[in-house]
Amino acid sequence: MTELTLVDARKAIRWFQKTMGLQDWKFRLWIQDEPPEWADPNSSSSFMGRSVTSVPWKSARIWVSPSRAVKENEDPLATLFHETLHTAFWDCGVGEGNSHSEHVEFLLNRLGTALLMAYQAENK
Repeated sequence: MTELTLVDARKAIRWFQKTMGLQDWKFRLWIQDEPPEWADPNSSSSFMGRSVTSVPWKSARIWVSPSRAVKENEDPLATLFHETLHTAFWDCGVGEGNSHSEHVEFLLNRLGTALLMAYQAENK
């Protein structure tokens, strides 16, 4: 399990941007246990992370709760990659609120884990 700090998250985001071809995107990160105000804390009580994407502005806000991820037996870095993948999916026109959203979440979980493994292999 990876301990996730803001410094670690920024390094992982730079790798993600290069790997996914999103160098022209701006990511703002919140690595903290409580959700930030923009993440709608009332509906985020069970979330490990949250992202809000603006495709026209090529920007995203990403929050990850390391302690919530660990409590759910998830790697916080995999959660970060899961949330950043939402950005890539939004950029391709695949977002929340469609009839396949649970399938998208399943796929993002698997891809987040795969990205974690690739990232760790490259950054030993």
